[in-house]
Amino acid sequence: MALVELDTQPDPAFNVFYSGWDRSGMVPMGSVGIHHPDGDVKAISFNDDALTTGDSCIGPIGRGNTHWYVDNWEQGTTEPGSSGSGLWDPANQKLVGFLSGGLAACGLLEFDCYGKFSEAWEGDSAAERLQDWLDPNNLGVMMVDGADPDNDTGPPFDIPDDDPAGVSATQDVMETGAIVELAVRVQIDHTWVGDLRMVLRSPAGTEVILLDRPGVPDTKVGCSDDNLDVTFQDDATLVPESHCDGTMPWLTGEVLPVDALAALAGEPRQGMWTLTVYDDSVLDIGQLVNWELSFSGSSPPPMKLGRYTGR
Repeated sequence: MALVELDTQPDPAFNVFYSGWDRSGMVPMGSVGIHHPDGDVKAISFNDDALTTGDSCIGPIGRGNTHWYVDNWEQGTTEPGSSGSGLWDPANQKLVGFLSGGLAACGLLEFDCYGKFSEAWEGDSAAERLQDWLDPNNLGVMMVDGADPDNDTGPPFDIPDDDPAGVSATQDVMETGAIVELAVRVQIDHTWVGDLRMVLRSPAGTEVILLDRPGVPDTKVGCSDDNLDVTFQDDATLVPESHCDGTMPWLTGEVLPVDALAALAGEPRQGMWTLTVYDDSVLDIGQLVNWELSFSGSSPPPMKLGRYTGR
């Protein structure tokens, strides 16, 4: 499977949608193929049956059970030129495979075989696997939702100076299942981080304090450092509350939240999550640039990078 990175965002007139993906390896109960048969215009094919798993249908077999098999298509088919196109699970609308080969064609009710996205996740080196590129922080991300780049009301959001309302950003997570472990990445451009306080609210209404005016009460005004790009997680060792060293950016990487994120374990992932950032002092201003939720553990862990709203 080839992975490419866009240098520029596609023209909005193209109505591009960035596909989500699923590396869980769970068997889809149906499938949808989107492709260009024989170099023709885009076509969509539908298979109503559960996929089966097997060895490669092209070239050396190598290790077994690396491919999904579509026994035959109920609507549409593939042709030469469709190779490399994606296969989606209609239940969660996420990419699960890519066309390797098969005998299906117009007038020929035959099989197609698709390399598993879950198999492409692993490999001998970063050049041969997806993991290093799609989960660079090794958070165990299992699924990612798709996103519409032209319907994104997301960050950056201005953080109002010395305003008790703060600014709130929301993420609507569609994946079901209980929380096992959670990490929260937050990127903020703001002078004097000692002004900042952050609170995460789960769909169930539980609030967890991530950051609370680092440097206070040791000093009345807190750390004078600027900017941050940190991931709050319970197994981190760095305590940001007492880290004031005058650097810029102030901190990057993994840090401990004020309240343990384990307080959210067992709650549903699905629903509206809210991150509220407060500036509790005067003079300095900044922006919430981005934030991400990453779920991991025994329940299928998605990562939502979707839409945001601010106030």
